[in-house]
This record gives sequence, C-alpha cells and structure tokens, in this order.
Amino acid sequence: MTFLGNIFTHYHYKHIDISRSKKATTHTIYSVRSDFTLSWEDIDNSQHDIPADSPFDNWNDVRKFAGPLPHTFSYDASKKTMLIVKGERQDWTPQPIHVTHCSIGFIKQLKLNGVVLASAFSITNVSYKWNKGIIEQW
Repeated sequence: MTFLGNIFTHYHYKHIDISRSKKATTHTIYSVRSDFTLSWEDIDNSQHDIPADSPFDNWNDVRKFAGPLPHTFSYDASKKTMLIVKGERQDWTPQPIHVTHCSIGFIKQLKLNGVVLASAFSITNVSYKWNKGIIEQW
C-alpha cells in the first residue's frame, strides 16, 4: 500500500512498525517508531464500557460518532482544486473495548490540556471500496 499509494497519490504514505501481542485477556498494539501503545481487556460487549472521563454519557451517544468517514480530501494549491474520493464500507459494526493503557506520542507532543479518551472500539471484517475521485475547482 505504501508503494502504490505514493505512486497514485501525494498523501506521503509511510511504512510503520505495528506489533500486536496478547497475554491472557490483555491485548496490546504498539509502534516504537510512532511512540504509540494501546492496551485493552477482553470484555463482555453487552457492557458497552466507555472511559470514565469521556464526554459521552453512554455507548448509544458514542455510536453516533463511531461511523466511517465517507470521504478523503486532497488539495492541490497550484491548481486550486480539491480531489474528493468517497469510500463505501459494509459491515461497519463497532464493538466497544475497555482501554487499560493508551499513550500516543503525537498527542503528547502537542502538549494540549484536557485531552481524554472519549471512546474506543474494534471493527473487524469490513469490506470497502473507493469510488472514482471527483475534482472540484476552489
């Protein structure tokens, strides 16, 4: 994806060193290069667990925002055009997960106050396709 993505787009895709492990009921994904770690516990999904500091009150409120972003955008300043590509996804069924540890180097570097984990969910077996892009003059 990195190679072909950079041939056909100017998104500057980069390869990343994602690793995954599981010990007992604890799952962890991490990247040394990106200074990223996320750990979560297996839970009974009927609990619909959300983080204590979340701005959401319940999973039903979270679910309103846990949808796929349907479009990707790219701006060409020299031509003053916007490339808009729509993605279509099926079987988008987010399942809540209980995060026990989250560290994202990029967020830490921003030194923002009051950043909290609003929700976390897992999505599996999503089929998707990208439609032909549309170029609009800006």
